[in-house]
Amino acid sequence: MRVLWFTNSQPPAAKSGKLTVGGSWIESLEQLISMHSEIELGIVFKELVMGSAQIQ
Repeated sequence: MRVLWFTNSQPPAAKSGKLTVGGSWIESLEQLISMHSEIELGIVFKELVMGSAQIQ
């Protein structure tokens, strides 16, 4: 199954060295979904940056 998730916050894999305080239910849900190999998760988010970066 393929899931495309639209969110207003960055997923943990896209964090660029910014300090964060604690986690959130969104990050917890992403981690739970990633444990299921039958689900291919794509996450779309908006961030204002001066350049581009590749997410692993």
